[in-house]
Amino acid sequence: MNANASGPRYFLSYSGVSLPLRLVSPLAASELQNRNTYFRAVYDEADRLVSCEKLVYGEVELTHLYEYRADGVLSRARISMGDDEPTELLFDESGAPLRALSATRAPKPSRRRRRARGRWRNAGTPRYQAKPAFDGKISPRVSRVP
Repeated sequence: MNANASGPRYFLSYSGVSLPLRLVSPLAASELQNRNTYFRAVYDEADRLVSCEKLVYGEVELTHLYEYRADGVLSRARISMGDDEPTELLFDESGAPLRALSATRAPKPSRRRRRARGRWRNAGTPRYQAKPAFDGKISPRVSRVP
């Protein structure tokens, strides 16, 4: 990951959803004074994106770090969002994603398991119960408890 000696380049945004990010709308360093949000990118000698940071009000909100194989194909991407644990994505020889690695995050349960967990959460509380009438006597009518 040798960075280019020309220093970082600045961009307004990116396009697409594939990695590495395709940064668009280059900005000159003098244009950054009036911007709240922009991307700072570092390229290597082969003009490949090595590091990309999204800056919002001067603070780094998002970071992408890329590693490439000798043939120029993306091999690894490390993505950090704020203070969250970084996620690493591994790529095969053709550049297709293999898997994501995260040290502390457990996989999310499936939607079906989450729904079932919520369905049985309040199983012990009654949905319906007798409610006293306005005259102080217990009425046989049943009403739903909110």
